[in-house]
Amino acid sequence: MADDSSPVGFLFEMQRESLRQSSELVESAIDLSADLGENVTDGVETQQELQKQSLEFARESIHRSLDNVEAVSDNTVEGIPTPEANVSELRETVDSTFDSLLDQQESAFERVDDEYGRFSDDLTENLNEQVDLLIEFNERIERQVTDLAEQFVEQAEGTDDLAEQLESQLDRMTDQFERQAEQFSDLEDQFETIEIGEGN
Repeated sequence: MADDSSPVGFLFEMQRESLRQSSELVESAIDLSADLGENVTDGVETQQELQKQSLEFARESIHRSLDNVEAVSDNTVEGIPTPEANVSELRETVDSTFDSLLDQQESAFERVDDEYGRFSDDLTENLNEQVDLLIEFNERIERQVTDLAEQFVEQAEGTDDLAEQLESQLDRMTDQFERQAEQFSDLEDQFETIEIGEGN
């Protein structure tokens, strides 16, 4: 896991905390609906919607993080490769993972209609598994984003080194040119001295 004091680490930790809190809220709603048997159907629909919104919020949050990575890569120095392809792959992974989670959620809620007696336990377990999976996925995305950022910084630093080398070479060439200009000037002076000497 990356350093939580960095902006990227802080952002991802906030996402994970939001997932945990959403999970706790949904679990509380599940417990409440089990106690209120006559409102089970309404509670299940509400819980399903809450969990779906939580998943969509997490997806959007990760996409915003990837937008930030792309924004940083759009402001790169010419000649430095950007992580756009990697970000596109991460976006696809994020979408396929969340689509899978939404499908799992829908399947879990469909089972509720058939087996209300096991509803509370199964849903809570499924929710906990999904939250654990989301947190693990979020940590993996954080590592990948951090790695991409580190690669970008390394490439930018490499460009700085290249610029310093080019500047150094230019300085050496300028010095060499100035020495040659001085030598040429000295040579001209010698020719003038020789011409003056021959003219007398």
